[in-house]
Amino acid sequence: MNGINPIKLVGNWVDGYAIDYHVLYSVYLGEDQFGHPQFDTKKELILGSCFMN
Repeated sequence: MNGINPIKLVGNWVDGYAIDYHVLYSVYLGEDQFGHPQFDTKKELILGSCFMN
């Protein structure tokens, strides 16, 4: 596993951080039959298992 690279998040809260960027790439595939955008997204292994599609 790679090391983490914390990223400070700016927003309407006291303090926030993300562990790292988790998306390696995301490619737009087009729209589904309902007009919703679809993407082919490759996520890091460390967080990819938390966001199973």
